[in-house]
Amino acid sequence: RDFKCRGMSSVTSLNERAFVKAAAKEERRVDGRPLLGSRHVRISLLEGNSGAEAQLGQTRCVAHVQAEIVKPSADKRCEGLVAIELHASPMADPAYESNRIPDSLKGA
Repeated sequence: RDFKCRGMSSVTSLNERAFVKAAAKEERRVDGRPLLGSRHVRISLLEGNSGAEAQLGQTRCVAHVQAEIVKPSADKRCEGLVAIELHASPMADPAYESNRIPDSLKGA
């Protein structure tokens, strides 16, 4: 099989592409696991059941959920509000910058 890396030349070096191609020929992932091998999965609740932590191998993600029910104003008894906030480190996406809303989330 010939593995072609279309569009990858701008973000990967020749050495990286050679490494990925060699791993594919050996039917191994770039982290050394077999193609059908899985990583250890661990999910645990945070203290107070307000969120959870999920781990897949060395990858870790923490989610926190908070909700508040408030009495609606007298003139808008059937209306409500839902607010969603996302806090992510630059490791979440190379295009992410601290204290800036990514374009992909604007208007969502």
